Amino acid sequence: MKFIFAILKLRPLGGKERDFVGIVAAFVARGHEVTVLMSESPGISFPDGVAVQIVPVRAWTNHGRHRAFADALSGARRQMDDDTVLIAFDRVPCADYLFVAGRPLVAGNFWKRAMPRHRAFADLEHATFGTGGTAFAFFLTEDQAVRYRTRYDIGEDRFAVLPTTFGVGRALPRDYYETRDAVRGELGIPERISLLIHVGVNGHLKGLDRAIDLLPHLPDAHLIAVGDTGARFRWQARRRGVHARTHFIVYAADLPRLLGAADLLVHPARDENTGTVILESLLYGIPAVVSAECGYAGHVARAGAGSVVAAPFTQQALLAQVGAALEPQRLEQFKAAARDYGPRLVAEGGIERVAEAMLATIRDRLQGLHAEARRRERGDIEHGR
Repeated sequence: MKFIFAILKLRPLGGKERDFVGIVAAFVARGHEVTVLMSESPGISFPDGVAVQIVPVRAWTNHGRHRAFADALSGARRQMDDDTVLIAFDRVPCADYLFVAGRPLVAGNFWKRAMPRHRAFADLEHATFGTGGTAFAFFLTEDQAVRYRTRYDIGEDRFAVLPTTFGVGRALPRDYYETRDAVRGELGIPERISLLIHVGVNGHLKGLDRAIDLLPHLPDAHLIAVGDTGARFRWQARRRGVHARTHFIVYAADLPRLLGAADLLVHPARDENTGTVILESLLYGIPAVVSAECGYAGHVARAGAGSVVAAPFTQQALLAQVGAALEPQRLEQFKAAARDYGPRLVAEGGIERVAEAMLATIRDRLQGLHAEARRRERGDIEHGR
């Protein structure tokens, strides 16, 4: 089969972009013909056989670039062969299939709705999912599917929920648990001190400020903040008088090693469609306290390896649940539950399973469309048309 994968751009460290590259590679490995369309050079190497085409997009703003990209693809779509399948990873109304990495837009107040940015994204979203939209949506979590179906009344025949992209290839390094003392020594953290960890490139969106605000109430705890080392958060730690107990580390490949030194993942995100770090934490035997806004929060509850702060979020609820999770006996129970649940995640998910699920859905839908076309053709013949 011939596929065109479309994405505006590949951001460093982006989860959607990581999934894009992995799924493209999985389709190519299965013998399919794949072309990638994007607005700028990817800066990475795709597998042999992948044709990369740059779609020129001229706009001053991010929302303008998204709108221009969708318009350019609409024009390109008319030039594609009928047997070519277009899969978009951004809001592209003309796509056959959409890999939906985010949640629907929040309407907000009048002034937010009036802003050009909101109007542009809202128009693209309504054209894609609203009345008249025809694209089939691949969602990443049940929670995400419910939100879109509630907003746009999407029928059962227009969406599927994929397995988690977290799976085969995720494994513990041999010296994983042996590095606990070494990491704590490097950071100057005593062995018996409770160690929290927060991971997120966008600190505000992922709730890093909320995690820092825990420390004044947990005088014996330290926090590793991985990803966002911005000045605003360093200043917050100083204002709270906890800068000596807050360790800022740039996002790095040794995340498993850092998780291994921690006792508890704290992920009180304001908006998190999935939250792969939650699954990583469970795999590595580290329990988690997360906000209900995280798409993968349900895994924490099912594993019995931590707790979920219900919506609407309050800092008091987060503090209470983190404090309870750090009680020695309960913490050991949570860690045991995480170690039991993590390997099952690896067995059930992964990019390969995601690609297989997407391909199976596409084949079934194409077969259904072909069967419907044949029924119509037979009907026309019987009626002399």
